[in-house]
Amino acid sequence: MIKQFKLALQIQKFGFQRTMQLVCMAIMVVVGIIIEAASQGVTWLGSFFIALAPMFLTQIIYSFGMSDLVATSPYKKRLQTTVPAVSECIISLISMTVIVGFKIVEIHRAPEHTKGLLSTLMVLCVLMALLHLYTAVVFKYYALSVVLLLVIVWPMCFVMGFSTGMSDSMMFEIPFLNISLTTAVIISYLTVFVSVFLQYLLSCALYRKPMSKYAQGMTMRKYLK
Repeated sequence: MIKQFKLALQIQKFGFQRTMQLVCMAIMVVVGIIIEAASQGVTWLGSFFIALAPMFLTQIIYSFGMSDLVATSPYKKRLQTTVPAVSECIISLISMTVIVGFKIVEIHRAPEHTKGLLSTLMVLCVLMALLHLYTAVVFKYYALSVVLLLVIVWPMCFVMGFSTGMSDSMMFEIPFLNISLTTAVIISYLTVFVSVFLQYLLSCALYRKPMSKYAQGMTMRKYLK
């Protein structure tokens, strides 16, 4: 696993618009941390931005695999299956650790909001799992995967926002949720491993399919026509 992650770090040096992607990832994480710290967990957007971090490195890796040389090499399958999955797993674990750390501090400061904070964490686990599955499909079936993601995620966001507005505590809460912080943390990390494994299985099933040029930026598409 560490060997594959080292390979991912080496490959990303040659990815298309690598610097821009890494800068965007850094900005996303910093903004997420600021929102999470400023809101003290009242809003889920900060944690969601932090959870998006792994996708940027995956984008770089897949852009490297768009070249004809790589597409015809024996590394093709690994670059579209194992390497992205391992890199997403490790970075997602780091992101989840940051998010869990915030939740622990927030619960310690405001124990009366424990249910709301754990509810947000559980919904975030679902969103992170969806993002991993989305990553496995989007580089092959761009339009379909984007539509499906919006159809699933947008109603979830609407319900969370509506529930927040209707709640006296101004925090989203899952009514039937009754778990401890320790259980929530275990579920969070298990979600990363399970969703990345499913991502790997999906990518293995789809790696023979042609890459979608629409999954890349406008500049990259010019070279793919």
